Amino acid sequence: LFTRSFFAEIWLTFVFGAVFFVGVYGNALLARALARRSPHLFVQNLFEIPQLDMLRSGLRWILLAGSLVLSYLVGTWAGGQWDIYLRQQNAVEFGITDPLFGRDIGFYFFTLPFYQFLYSFVVTLLVFSFVASLLVYLAEGGLWITPRGPELGKKARLHLFSLAAVFLLLWGVHYRLELFDLLFSTRGIVSGASYADVHVEMPALKLLTYLSAVAGLLVLVSGFQQKYRLAWLGIGSLVV
Repeated sequence: LFTRSFFAEIWLTFVFGAVFFVGVYGNALLARALARRSPHLFVQNLFEIPQLDMLRSGLRWILLAGSLVLSYLVGTWAGGQWDIYLRQQNAVEFGITDPLFGRDIGFYFFTLPFYQFLYSFVVTLLVFSFVASLLVYLAEGGLWITPRGPELGKKARLHLFSLAAVFLLLWGVHYRLELFDLLFSTRGIVSGASYADVHVEMPALKLLTYLSAVAGLLVLVSGFQQKYRLAWLGIGSLVV
């Protein structure tokens, strides 16, 4: 058991750390390439931010160092989930299904925690990829601060909106995973899904799952447009 847990921890640390680095640093490099091809349409109306000059001069090394440090931290965190990984790899069926979703009870002990782990990892990857790309566009072009507010170049807009769209699609997965948590709800008199959970909470979570997918598609479509009405409509439907 010690040998299996040790090698599982090493494998998870390396693989998830490497994937995180490639994702974050790869998006930053893509942003740099796109920023250099973006025409500076708003130079005359720019608000000057002196700190950007310092950031721009060492941006490449800042991104590399930051990506390496974050990849190490995320990889270490992923390695600490070795027990969840081994449980999923050695999952067995209990022969008993839950009354709400008809899934074998073993799913909740072996597979669901691993799905939750993967979800947390991908969301973290997307957030830091978005932030790194945003910094690059702000420092090197593609995102400009003007008296009318932030202005995005076409390529930067498509890149950032694509990341945001994937995030919203994954947010639907978040609601889907929350559905399974209803089986362990403590809101009722006894532990488990209550009447309100089944007839109110469950339909609401299903609706939010579909709305997240629609919002993601609307944001993606907005990436090809200069107006952001569809994006705000999609996001607003989730907030309201």
